[in-house]
Amino acid sequence: MQNYSKHIWLCITVLWSLFLTPLSVAAQSVTVVLSSDLGPYVEAYKGFQDAFGAPVRQINLKTDIFDPSNISDVVVAFGGKAALETYPDDTVVIYCLAPGVQLKVEGQQTVKIPMLPSAADVLNRLKILQPNLRRLATIWASDAQADYLQELAIFAKQVDIVLISERISDSDDLPGRLRKVLQEGVDGVWLPPDPALINARSFSVFREFSWSNNVPLYVPTAGLVDKGAVAAVSSGFWDIGRTAGEVAKRALQDNLNASVIYPLKVELRVNLDAADQAGLELNQEDLIEKGAVLQ
Repeated sequence: MQNYSKHIWLCITVLWSLFLTPLSVAAQSVTVVLSSDLGPYVEAYKGFQDAFGAPVRQINLKTDIFDPSNISDVVVAFGGKAALETYPDDTVVIYCLAPGVQLKVEGQQTVKIPMLPSAADVLNRLKILQPNLRRLATIWASDAQADYLQELAIFAKQVDIVLISERISDSDDLPGRLRKVLQEGVDGVWLPPDPALINARSFSVFREFSWSNNVPLYVPTAGLVDKGAVAAVSSGFWDIGRTAGEVAKRALQDNLNASVIYPLKVELRVNLDAADQAGLELNQEDLIEKGAVLQ
């Protein structure tokens, strides 16, 4: 009887080992931390699950108690609040949907997945939309935008665009800065995903400037296109989460060699009415052939 029991236990152990694939075992070393249950975080988490392919521990900071002593080897943080939590030094922190955050923790490996595609992808899509784009203004406020804007400036030179970068510290300065860039003869204005700059009040100022002066307004998210911007070059929340899942798998394999990894899927979304208001003539057939989404 004792030998029979050992045989049954051995069979169960073998079956269990077959069920636990290497990824599902490794998934025990991954913790997902959500800032809240807001729609963008939930959608991004679904993308993460699809890419990662195994269940992981999840903490929702809105409803769960956060205990850093129970954190796994790899953390995937969705949102600024989750990204700014304190994690053990030996933890790999992958963070996304945190546009106002730039983590630089000594002794800790961090990987940021920006909300934006790469600078090259952004400017290449804008050139598809506006081939005669030569002088592009960008207005920003927070420190977290500096590295990306530096990349944007480097690539702008490669595609013969003069980038005029204006940093503001007070939203009351916005009308004056817009008048300044207008005097410099800009062909368009592009906004980074800067929560310190973009709100309902400031966006209405940008939109009015665009429509009144025939200067197309380009934005970092499709939602702002719905509100009257001419176009957005962006990556969706699901794809950002999917990228986080792929990066987490690489982290488990100790195969991370970059601190910033951009989402691969890029969408150009265009508001036809806003383009008309801003005086931008479009070749709609050409844009559709090149994958743009027109609305």
